[in-house]
Amino acid sequence: MDISNQRGAVFRKVWGNFQDSVWLFSINHSVLGWVSLRKERSLLVLTSTLYYEAIQLIERLHRRSLDVIKLELDKRNIQDINNVQCMILYNVGDEEMTVGELTIRGYYLGSNVSYNVKKMVENGYLLQERSVHDKRSIRVKVSEKGKKLCGMISEMFDKHVEKLGAADINGEKIAATTVTLKNLERFWASLSNFSSMPLDEDF
Repeated sequence: MDISNQRGAVFRKVWGNFQDSVWLFSINHSVLGWVSLRKERSLLVLTSTLYYEAIQLIERLHRRSLDVIKLELDKRNIQDINNVQCMILYNVGDEEMTVGELTIRGYYLGSNVSYNVKKMVENGYLLQERSVHDKRSIRVKVSEKGKKLCGMISEMFDKHVEKLGAADINGEKIAATTVTLKNLERFWASLSNFSSMPLDEDF
């Protein structure tokens, strides 16, 4: 807002204790407007309401992301794998691991991981074999069919990245959000005595 250039008038800035703002006055002392100096320095007070809204949003975002994946599967008429299984497959990627490791590494947060793995093995997305070192341990890895599906999901993510700019979401904002979410994860883990890792202080 550049008031000082309007109609050739002369204005002066008056600094005062007005919540860190610059108030603009004309020569006859009539108030024309103000410019906030607080901007990035202003901080919201954290309340339980804000905190709970963030928790609800995280849950909604997870559901929305699964909806987007389901839509992609439907568009390609892929009916032998669901959106949850698809994300398990994508998280496994090029690795080879046991069913238990899927849960430990956070690749799957549900309680029926064995069922989902079984279905993906039956439908040819995962290969299952016994460990060379421990015959009691069964390891899984992505099959060629599964790799093609993972490639499809990667392409979908790439398209999303191209469109995020139009939604005013850039790399810096994603990185800052990721740090906040990781700190929340560590905070909740510490409350559950799962981790004592310190919180990041990058942002």
